[in-house]
Amino acid sequence: MENQFGRAFKEIRQKKGFKARDVAEGIVSVQFLRRFEKGEADIRLSNFYELLKKINLSFEDFMYLCHEGTLDRALNELDAHLDHAILNGDSILLVNLMKEYEQSYKKTGEIRFLHFNIICKIYYNRLFNPDFEIDRSIILSYLDRCETWTKYEFFIANHAVHTFDMDALYNLTILALDNKNGSRELHHFALDFCFHATAALIGNNRDDDARSVLHHYYNNTSVKKILPQLSFNIAMRFLEGILLVKEDEDEGHRICNEIINFYKDTIGYEEYANSMHKYYVSMSLRR
Repeated sequence: MENQFGRAFKEIRQKKGFKARDVAEGIVSVQFLRRFEKGEADIRLSNFYELLKKINLSFEDFMYLCHEGTLDRALNELDAHLDHAILNGDSILLVNLMKEYEQSYKKTGEIRFLHFNIICKIYYNRLFNPDFEIDRSIILSYLDRCETWTKYEFFIANHAVHTFDMDALYNLTILALDNKNGSRELHHFALDFCFHATAALIGNNRDDDARSVLHHYYNNTSVKKILPQLSFNIAMRFLEGILLVKEDEDEGHRICNEIINFYKDTIGYEEYANSMHKYYVSMSLRR
């Protein structure tokens, strides 16, 4: 364990109001903890995990707080940039991000920067209709060889859903819903992927597959009517309405308009409401 983490641990411990004696008890000696916190001693990973538990902090949150280069921070920043670009039509931001990630990939060789560059190109082509050359096999082959998906895999799959073969996308969505392992945050990323994958199926006129996913979603024991999953339940209900709209059912129009108005008038998410309305109108014209 890098001894630079000791100083960061001490700072967080003190800000949380924990005494060194209480945190060290049963894990390491107080003297060793003080040496670790000064950067003078390394610590076993298992002991460090126990120390983090004593101050009610996950390893992921510790890394996020003390290290600017964490993957979680990179995913959050890219997600925020993409949201801004989509909702505001910011083509300049996407081009700048492409250049930044391309340079980072050339400098470090880290595959995530290449993936991020491709994702920005995907969105640019979808939003502004130019034809950036995209080698979709780079992302698809990476995901194909990953037997276990973590937040990162669900993140890039979510933002690259339109590059998938629709049969493969349907199967991956069902597998994601069936996966009950992992943290609540991992489940959040999986549900986000399922929503966008279902929307992609509908957009490609795979309505029966989309209905199957929705049925699977509503009958999944891991999907509950609890506050942390409220946004996903609303989103899936919206897609259920879209499918009815494509069949020219009045109930579908009612569902979609109620949800759009909820986002716009009740909670003031006007940009998201406008984006949903645009999608709703485009699907209405397909019937």
